[in-house]
Amino acid sequence: MSKVYVCARFTLYDRHLFEHFMKYYLNLGVYKFLINFNYKFETDEDNFLSFMEYIKNSKYIDNIIYNIGPNIEKLSETPNIIMLRNLVNENVNLTEDYIIPADSDEFQEFPDSLKNTIDLMKTEGYSYLHGCTKERISENGEIIDIKPDINIFDQFPKHNYTLFCQPKIGIIKAKFFTHLGVGHHYISISDSMNEQDRLELDKNKRSSYANHFRWNLQSKRRIENWCKLWNNEKFTGWKDVAKYEKMLNVFNQNLLEYNPEK
Repeated sequence: MSKVYVCARFTLYDRHLFEHFMKYYLNLGVYKFLINFNYKFETDEDNFLSFMEYIKNSKYIDNIIYNIGPNIEKLSETPNIIMLRNLVNENVNLTEDYIIPADSDEFQEFPDSLKNTIDLMKTEGYSYLHGCTKERISENGEIIDIKPDINIFDQFPKHNYTLFCQPKIGIIKAKFFTHLGVGHHYISISDSMNEQDRLELDKNKRSSYANHFRWNLQSKRRIENWCKLWNNEKFTGWKDVAKYEKMLNVFNQNLLEYNPEK
């Protein structure tokens, strides 16, 4: 029987999302979580170790298979993605199983139950389902903290598709996980891919979307940390400081009213 795994990367800046993330996907019916935990700045080490103690003592620890690092500020995200791929290769049946790729603030949603979604993919021969982000915001459009003890969807019941909406792959056959690019926006097809795999990847469906919970005060601090990292001359990876600095300015606006074309 096919199993479904969630693959994610978490940092100490994602602590406010952890409980909501685990509850959501366990209720969806996933089998296990494969998580790479990491941090970048040496000054974050103590807080990271505290975060890891919180993870290890949580009631969800038996649901998680994880590794840590590398934790070096000059490195791009690629080594952490490789660590996550290692977890997949070590624990997943690449032929039978499926993977939900998710950033820590992404709650993937499908048009039917997870079981029926897998059955549909098998029946129709879909290699993956994809869609876009649904940028969740508070009832009145104000920036608020995420509370730990209230359903996250109740805290952010509205959405605004003009808020930096992005394409996302929602679920994929495990054998193709290594072809996901950073952020699982698209499939990366290499020249070395065989013809059969290319034909399989042509069979996909737009029928999922990612509820994106980044428009809150804690996530603003996450974005500020990314900008700090990307502005560091030691950092060698992908960076888009201008976009994310623009995003930080949006936090000062009412998100219900935000429209980049106005």
